[in-house]
Amino acid sequence: MNCHKCGKPLEDGAQFCEECGAPVEFPQQPPIPGQVVPEKAAAQDNTMKKIALVLGAVCVALVVAVVLLLVFRMRNNAGKSGESAAVQTVSVTEVTAGETTDEAATEAVAAVAETTAAQVAEAPATEAPTQAPAETTAVKRTADYSLYLRAVKQFVLSGQLVYREYYLYDIDRDGVNELIVQYGTCEADAIYAFWRIDDSGTGIEKLEESAGGHSYLCSQDGVLYTNLGHMGYQSVSAAELVKENGVWKINWREVFTQENVQDVADYADFGPALQGYDLANTAPLGGSDNSQSATAAAGSSAYAINDKLGAMDCHKGVVSSYTTDYVCNGGEKDTVRQSLGDGWHVTAKYKCESYGVTWYELWDTDDGDYYGWVDEEFIDFY
Repeated sequence: MNCHKCGKPLEDGAQFCEECGAPVEFPQQPPIPGQVVPEKAAAQDNTMKKIALVLGAVCVALVVAVVLLLVFRMRNNAGKSGESAAVQTVSVTEVTAGETTDEAATEAVAAVAETTAAQVAEAPATEAPTQAPAETTAVKRTADYSLYLRAVKQFVLSGQLVYREYYLYDIDRDGVNELIVQYGTCEADAIYAFWRIDDSGTGIEKLEESAGGHSYLCSQDGVLYTNLGHMGYQSVSAAELVKENGVWKINWREVFTQENVQDVADYADFGPALQGYDLANTAPLGGSDNSQSATAAAGSSAYAINDKLGAMDCHKGVVSSYTTDYVCNGGEKDTVRQSLGDGWHVTAKYKCESYGVTWYELWDTDDGDYYGWVDEEFIDFY
């Protein structure tokens, strides 16, 4: 190989010409078949970048399309609930192959995600349809006071009663009066018995009894009181009708007491006394005023007789006596005495025929205790 400047022959491996000092220029080697020249490799690299950018732009477009579809569906669901939300259009700038970079693609996806989140937050929540509460029809009890007739009539034939009055008063202030019967053979043993019309409005239920001696019933400001006064002592209690564990009952709450009262005028007043009715006068209950004929008020089959004296004959068994309500009025079977003693002296004052049996209403001949109604089979009359 010769120097390209002076033409002198060059030694193998020389870097400079020994004659003129010019640097040795080596001839360019022809390309090896299958080998990519640097210019073509650069061009191919640029082509790959363009393809990658195009694919990135397509991916971004697909993501945007999916997000927009989700937003559209959410807006559509919100519109079904009666509120139409304005759908915001997310415009994505078209990315060309020569302008888009990987960072731009990432930023575009992040922007779409932020826009979607904002739209979801702003979209009105679809409220579940509220079902109107079912209308409940309250069962209103009737004020059919004739239902109390049965309770009143059971006392009518008891000729030994000195206290024999009943009262109607709305204790719980629900518009329906309760029945209060005061009965007793003297002031000391007087009793208050209470009934109410049951919740169905078709029957009555007995509540309970409480001591009623030396007292009277009065009312003030819609509250029922018992005002007791005896030998200089006064006690006033308020009645409350309550339902406890499914059972109606009367609760008494003492509201006033005083001792050493010297004069009747010094007793505290808690309102006027209730109006009372004789047990034989059932007119306020829809019946008749038979206060002059107590026996007739008790039932068609019961009637007074001349006192008949005799003795119990239990035939070596157990003999029970029954209530006026059961024997004379066809009420629930209930006893006055579970067991009467053999040979007890008795006095019969009334007679009744029912259930195929002849009954006598008996009192103890010696001390006047009330025994109730007994089958004549177990009575030996003198």
